[in-house]
Amino acid sequence: YSKQVDPIALREAIKSALETRPFSSKGKGLKIKEWAQVSVKPPFFVFEVNDKELVHFSYERYLANCLREAFGFYGTPIFLKFRQYFRNSKS
Repeated sequence: YSKQVDPIALREAIKSALETRPFSSKGKGLKIKEWAQVSVKPPFFVFEVNDKELVHFSYERYLANCLREAFGFYGTPIFLKFRQYFRNSKS
């Protein structure tokens, strides 16, 4: 419940989950650009994605279960937030 996940281990777990089961909807592929654990008690993860409208609840549950399995968060609520990724445009 109060575990802070190592960023390198988190990167490996997320990359493995994305390679195992990529997600696409409406002819577009979901791309997760950045991710981080932002708090503990309970574990809270933020993902920056190319289009947050593409995130289906089943894929969110899949990612939560991958994190639960990889880091032993059994019986612990895990919160995920998906934010729209915006590139800084140079003018």
